[in-house]
Amino acid sequence: MADGRRGKQMKRESAWMWFQTLLVVLTMGLYLWAALGPQEAVLGWYSSDDAFYYYKIARNINAGLGVTFDGINRTNGFHPLWMLVCVGVFWLARIDLFLPLRVLMLVSAAFSLGAGLLLFRLLRKYVPTEAAAFAAVLWAFLPSIQAIVVQGGMEASASAFFLMLLFYLGVKWHTKESIRHWAVLGLVAGLAILARLDNIFVVMLFGVWFSLGSVTPYLRTIAIGDLALIFIFGLLSYYFRFDNRFEYLQNSASLPYLIGSAFLLKPLIFWGVGLYRPAAPKISWRVVWRTLLASTLASAVLAAFLFGFQALGMYRALPRTVILIDWGMTTAGIFLLRWLAAKAWPLKDTILIHAWETWKAVIRQALGYYLPALGMLISYMAWNHFYIGSAMPVSGQIKRWWGGLNTIYGRPVRDLSNLLGVDAWPLCSGPVEWLRKTLESWLAADVAYLLTALITVIGAAALLWLIFVYRAQIVSIADEVGAIAIFAGLYAQIFSYTSTLYMHRRPWYWSGELLFTVLWIGLLTGLLFTRLKSRAGLAAGRVTLAVLSLACIILLGGVFQNLRTSPDIHRESRRMLAEVEFLETHTSPGSLIGITGGGTVAYFIRERSIVNLDGLVNSPEYFELMRKNRGAELLDKIGLDYVYGRDYKLLNSAPYQTMFAGRLRLLDQLSDVRFLYQYIPSGN
Repeated sequence: MADGRRGKQMKRESAWMWFQTLLVVLTMGLYLWAALGPQEAVLGWYSSDDAFYYYKIARNINAGLGVTFDGINRTNGFHPLWMLVCVGVFWLARIDLFLPLRVLMLVSAAFSLGAGLLLFRLLRKYVPTEAAAFAAVLWAFLPSIQAIVVQGGMEASASAFFLMLLFYLGVKWHTKESIRHWAVLGLVAGLAILARLDNIFVVMLFGVWFSLGSVTPYLRTIAIGDLALIFIFGLLSYYFRFDNRFEYLQNSASLPYLIGSAFLLKPLIFWGVGLYRPAAPKISWRVVWRTLLASTLASAVLAAFLFGFQALGMYRALPRTVILIDWGMTTAGIFLLRWLAAKAWPLKDTILIHAWETWKAVIRQALGYYLPALGMLISYMAWNHFYIGSAMPVSGQIKRWWGGLNTIYGRPVRDLSNLLGVDAWPLCSGPVEWLRKTLESWLAADVAYLLTALITVIGAAALLWLIFVYRAQIVSIADEVGAIAIFAGLYAQIFSYTSTLYMHRRPWYWSGELLFTVLWIGLLTGLLFTRLKSRAGLAAGRVTLAVLSLACIILLGGVFQNLRTSPDIHRESRRMLAEVEFLETHTSPGSLIGITGGGTVAYFIRERSIVNLDGLVNSPEYFELMRKNRGAELLDKIGLDYVYGRDYKLLNSAPYQTMFAGRLRLLDQLSDVRFLYQYIPSGN
């Protein structure tokens, strides 16, 4: 009997190994077919000009021109791990310019596929394998995921892979008492940060969950929650205080000091007042009083530190109301967090008295995780500081600076949906938007809007009902996979953009949110499948196989259609190459041409160099001069010859309107909005 069961289990495992093999063959075969397509289709694959920033810099590195976009100015406007990948791939550009573009399509697909396989293996630990397979197929072939993660050639695929590897190994080694395992996980965490620097929020909070593996779920949850809320409430206190971007720009110099001091002070004060003791699920006046005391004392000490920093001249303005707003949100937040955590893990399961040996293990595990990760980050920042002149990428600094200007790049977030980062969850917001547009093609706009809202509310209610029904399993799984830490880290990342002056957010920022969404789709599908299987028996397995096969066929068809057949792809490809031809025809060899953007043109143009005028891949020196309305000084210094771009951007938008006043002479135009100018240096 036992041998028979073992034989069935081995056959089942063999079948799922074949599933993984088939997933690899289908995925890589599909993208190999796309990579071997005509040049127009290959170029159309790269939907963002930003991707070519990487590729041109990688070509210049291979050519011995240093870490530069224009061959002159050193820059760090990129995520370092993806740049290392590009440097290796774009060595092939000396053979043919399209060859590395084809190879990189396969590299991106391999990273994404790796994330999907790790997702499958992680989910198998908690849900039926069929549900894990469904999530893997969804990740591998859903066009809206692949358009963001793979298509476009940005760092999203590498970011998704190293985040998923971190989650998989973290769950697998959560209870391991091995320095080697901790250090390896720390190195993976460091690679996740270098893949996308804003992954640091997830990496840091996931590390708290991993390090506290030997303590209770209640303590893990409130420790993670406190750290996330300290950061988020610090950001939001300035956001709610200043609804005018110019006031925010003038008064937010103290923000880093508030958040940094709060990280050091608040957990210690919370501990001293007793907020890390067990809390009863029922509200009591003792808990309310203790929460109020801890929050008030923490805010008072924080205020004293901030006034001290101001007295030392570290910043000029310190808005007093910011401290009050932070106090109010902190009081409500830490109380609600503890009440919810106590509901999830009742008092009998939240004994927080641990032996010193337990805490020594926590400290060792934390050091094993954080030292390699932070060591890699600090090394990168040190290289930036000494080689480039700025510890952090200049591109992020510029996008925050844009928020204080009257620029065409957008406006800071002022509405609730964008503040909450609705666009950061495309698998949730995308179907709603698709439904609205579909209904609008049949109904009046206001009727379509109301019907969409109604269907969305019904769907959300069904999801909440499902969560309520399976709340015990969901709470248990959420703690076991570190989902609370991941979710808190993702929202810290989101608020770091939406509650500040950061402008021009892009879809590929949200690969972590995509992963998290698919992870929970797999978990919830698994819970439903378990109930179905218990009631329907063998029939459920057949239904599942049919659904998986149908989903795979439909999704494959969607990806297939996306890769080569869109007319928009070919139209955009022709436009990009037409710009290169136009500039080669109307400028002299050896000239420097300034473009706001210019990644694609810089990659393909011959015997000319493109200078990035928006500063995203220019030098910190150029950024500092732009901030002082003196950006033209660097352009004079390097001998800029031409400026090309949209006329309204160059002549009527900050910071270019001031920079080019009286310095542009019209030469020709490619279209109604794209013009070529001769640049006139100062004194001519």
